[in-house]
Amino acid sequence: MNSTYLEKGHPINTAANILHEDVSLPALLLYKDRIENNIQWMKNFSEKYDVRLAPHAKTTMTPQILKAQLSAGAWGMTVANAIQAQTAYNAGCKNILMANQLVGKANMSIIADILDNNSIQFYCVVDSVKNVLALDKFFTEQSLTLNVLVELGAHHGRCGCRTEEQVNAVVQAINTSTSLRLSGVEFYEGVIHGDDEVTQVRNFIHWVLKIFNSDGFQSSIRSENAILTGAGSAWYDIVCEAFKEADLHPNVVPIIRPGCYVIHDMGIYEDSQAQIMLRNTQCQASHTTLLSAMELWAYVLSIPEPGVAIVGFGKRDVAFDAGLPIPLTYYHVGDKAPLTIHSGTCVVKDIMDQHAFMTFSIDLQVGDMISFGTSHPCLTFDKWREIAVVDSSFNIIDRYNTYF
Repeated sequence: MNSTYLEKGHPINTAANILHEDVSLPALLLYKDRIENNIQWMKNFSEKYDVRLAPHAKTTMTPQILKAQLSAGAWGMTVANAIQAQTAYNAGCKNILMANQLVGKANMSIIADILDNNSIQFYCVVDSVKNVLALDKFFTEQSLTLNVLVELGAHHGRCGCRTEEQVNAVVQAINTSTSLRLSGVEFYEGVIHGDDEVTQVRNFIHWVLKIFNSDGFQSSIRSENAILTGAGSAWYDIVCEAFKEADLHPNVVPIIRPGCYVIHDMGIYEDSQAQIMLRNTQCQASHTTLLSAMELWAYVLSIPEPGVAIVGFGKRDVAFDAGLPIPLTYYHVGDKAPLTIHSGTCVVKDIMDQHAFMTFSIDLQVGDMISFGTSHPCLTFDKWREIAVVDSSFNIIDRYNTYF
């Protein structure tokens, strides 16, 4: 029998089956039907609110998934840096929104190479006069025009202008530039935390809309269509409701940027989505929901003490920043099918680089396979260069490469 090695980027045999031990474990698996479900779910949601969708590519950095999102009607892709923009461009994306500042000559050069002689629309954000001046100097020398969005930020949040005075200074610098084109506003509400977060998020978005709709800002926009974009994976419903209530001008292109929905999880985004389902009537009317599309599979390596198993995965294989992996099923090799692990009967207590410590009260043996759900898919994806895509019978039907 030929084993298939997944972890370090070795080719995956697409005729393999996980349960037949054709694949080296630990292995990260994706369920293709669940990914398709999630893409369609978010497409339906965005269409109900008449907003464009620019999913954040950083979640997967997987061209096959980016292409599936674009094929399903996504307006474009969101990225965090110039390297990610290159990956989105290579995947065929024609609208790339970099929800971050473009700083540094090498990074600017990457974007210039994308823009030069290519019919794409690229947008980055600015929140300082100094960045505006640096961008203007570089792209003027390249004889290129760069679309920029003014970023508005929440207090104690991340990047972004905090006051109208800051916004006015940045806009004035853009107006006097020779290579920059003001194209709209970008914001990110996911950094807002504390008491009554919903009210805080709504108040922040209302402030953004006030800036965006002001005569001074609107008169400075040089793009044919003005971009208004916000929303990560936790508050996209609130953002869409605010856009709807604002009765935006027809030339405004409202864009939301959730990314984790395509994979979903069994942790922080599962909790966030549950809150969205509770407060949003459009979601409540849907006959489907987002599904966790990713699992980590690993072997029981040792049972050194009664009720304690050492499982063959660790921090090198899975996210652990937002909760430890959750045991889902176990499989005695040769049995007909995996068995469900009921809540509390198996619990991951700690993980090291290559080992997980798990307590158990089921019939578990060395050599058994265990599947795990995870929280925060972004920080699991970036640990794998090649990921197996399986059907409901655990046959490997495809392989996806990541580009982090």
